[in-house]
Amino acid sequence: MRPKGAQWWGTGHKEGGREVVHRIKLIVDGKDVPITKTGETITGKRIEFIKDSTIWKFKVRAEIILTNTEIYERTEMEALEVCDLDLLYYFMHCFPPSTTKWMAQLPDGSIEQGPLSHSQKMAVTKDTTWVAQYDEKDQLGLLCYTPRVIAGNKSASHIWDLDRYHKYYLRHNNGQSFKKGEKLDFTVVVKAVPNETGDWKETKEAASQLMKQFPVVD
Repeated sequence: MRPKGAQWWGTGHKEGGREVVHRIKLIVDGKDVPITKTGETITGKRIEFIKDSTIWKFKVRAEIILTNTEIYERTEMEALEVCDLDLLYYFMHCFPPSTTKWMAQLPDGSIEQGPLSHSQKMAVTKDTTWVAQYDEKDQLGLLCYTPRVIAGNKSASHIWDLDRYHKYYLRHNNGQSFKKGEKLDFTVVVKAVPNETGDWKETKEAASQLMKQFPVVD
């Protein structure tokens, strides 16, 4: 996030200030696992990580659930006082620059698509229900589905079409004011879809199944 008139906070950014982590919790196959050191490898069929923190003037809870089939990410935010943001990227994911095209389903159910050619520009740039990229080399559809459309002031999905990566942003706002106690709560489900040939058949079927597993929230 970037507070109004200030520098970036969150993820790897520390220009504006640092996230303060209050609590972290790791649950593996239903059992609490103590986090005792960095660099440790954890294995399981379902790995859940929960982090409670403060980022600038927001209380934040981030939850990630990793399974063999998808990655579920939910972030809840609450404004601790009246505040203004210049921009908020709710989720970001770096995908390889080998992806060659994208497809998206918009909230009205329509489908749009386009190329990825290292244009140095932003692709998609609309609110979406899901967005996928096609990796021809590995025959994968790289799918990101949001059960609730991440909609705010000047919100949009973006793929930054660069040489070094195709970075996917879910932007909640491009400038918005928040009242004390105002809350945000959004989820993204990330899935690698095998056997995608470029006709989007497998990816669209996977998106349909995710929408049944994680129903659309108005």
